[in-house]
Amino acid sequence: MNWEKCLSNDFWDSRLTQLSCPSYMQYSAWGTYKERKGEVVCRYLSKENDEIKAMVQCFIKKVSNILAVVWVPGGPAGDLAAFDKTFYRFLKRELKVKFLYIRLFSHHIRDHKAVTTLNELGWKNFRHKKVSPYSMMVNLDRDLEGLKSSLTKNWRHNLKRSGKKPAIIQKWEKPDSKEMRALFHSMEKIKGIGEQFSEEEISHLLELFGDNIHLLQCSDPDGNLIAIRACLTIGDHSWDLFAAANDKARRVYASYGLLWNLLSHCHANNIKRYDLSGVDKKNNLGVYNFKKGTGADHIEYLGEWDMASSKILRFLIKKVIHLKRKLQ
Repeated sequence: MNWEKCLSNDFWDSRLTQLSCPSYMQYSAWGTYKERKGEVVCRYLSKENDEIKAMVQCFIKKVSNILAVVWVPGGPAGDLAAFDKTFYRFLKRELKVKFLYIRLFSHHIRDHKAVTTLNELGWKNFRHKKVSPYSMMVNLDRDLEGLKSSLTKNWRHNLKRSGKKPAIIQKWEKPDSKEMRALFHSMEKIKGIGEQFSEEEISHLLELFGDNIHLLQCSDPDGNLIAIRACLTIGDHSWDLFAAANDKARRVYASYGLLWNLLSHCHANNIKRYDLSGVDKKNNLGVYNFKKGTGADHIEYLGEWDMASSKILRFLIKKVIHLKRKLQ
């Protein structure tokens, strides 16, 4: 297989969809979003007899011409067998560095074949307690009654409660990123967590993904925003993107009404799968139980893997990553 750089965003996205890419983080809009945050983004594709077999969007940090550290979120896409030592040598030449470290977090479903392939190609599986490889997937390829019957008794009960409370759920046609940020700030204080999205990040995501994002707002009778939830859709696959709620939203069970409305919207638009975008039973039991209540299937992503020029380089960079995550 021959590797080459891709410079056209439209071409990239159209071919990526044909490869059934498992993550929105490999699409050009996500790359542009990261570029606006100062990251260097490059896209590469592999061909065999003029047919595209594999694609990968990389986020790159270089230290002079000595070292490059490459991060691949969500991907790669296509034939995993293409990401062998030939790809590694190509990237090393392309970036003109002496040493190269590549880390990926793949949203492919973990199975024996994929694990065996990466192991045989020289990749090393990497696990960290703060990065969960697990998620839940709602199967939307059935009738709405079947979807509703898969909800747990408690989830259905809370959904009914949400419908009886004085709250208004509707599509947010012209979202205000400043108002959204204020809601996130309120939630962050309640939960004691760090900043989820800045106002600028929210604005960029809404702009870049445009109509691919379906955003719902929940307001009280006075018109005050109390909760939001949004999904991002590409092809027949949707992902949870935004979710925030304040104390008032909890009292009216807004999260249940919002998520059910999103699932119903996706179902009506022939979306087949809804990825609830990660679960962590140990560190976030409340969110885990909420997502589990939808009747979603537990899935395990292929997860984090890395490849390096030497064992020493891999050891040193792993130590740095562990330290940074520990401080987060």
